[in-house]
Order: sequence, then C-alpha cells, then structure tokens
Amino acid sequence: MYGYRATARMAKNIASVGVDPTGADRALRTGAEIDQLAERINRLELTVDAMWVLLERAGYSSEDLESVVRELDGADGSVDGRRSPKGTPCRSCGAMVDAGRTSCVFCGADVS
Repeated sequence: MYGYRATARMAKNIASVGVDPTGADRALRTGAEIDQLAERINRLELTVDAMWVLLERAGYSSEDLESVVRELDGADGSVDGRRSPKGTPCRSCGAMVDAGRTSCVFCGADVS
C-alpha cells in the first residue's frame, strides 16, 4: 500500500507545478479509493475473527465452518470460491446488503 500512497503524493506534487492535472487527480483519487478498500478489508477481517471466536465458544468446529462455506459458495449455482452479491447497495456506504437484512453489516445503516 505504501507504493500507492507515495504515487498519490508524487501526483499531487506534479499537479502543484502544473503538469497534467488530470493524471495527477486520477492518481490521487485512485490512492484514496485503495486506502478506503484497505480500511474496509481490515474491518471485515476483524468482524470475521470476532465471529469465529463466538462460534468456537458456542462449540462449532472448523469442519462446521467449512461445510457452511461450501454451502454458501454453491448457493449461486457455481462452486468457485466466491459468493455472488445479491441484494441492493447500501445507500450510506455502497456495500452490497443481502436481501432480507434490515441494516448494512459494514456501516450499520438502516436499509429497510
């Protein structure tokens, strides 16, 4: 990630001396988007870790988790290690909110 931030700083410096502001602006926006994605991934990792601790405390095993992962993976008709997003984007943060949920799992916004 350091490389992207450094690139963004260089683009800002280039823009300040009047060289192609369009490219510099694009580099700054891209760097900011990457930082936002990294922050979302960190929050998601923390949430998954916390959920796993709760499941282990409730007596669930790694095998139980793997079984549910396989079930969810195949729910979209393709066993490919991905879960196709279904639902609608959150009006607050843009994350996909599964159908039937009343709040966003990322930012907590009401989506009902």
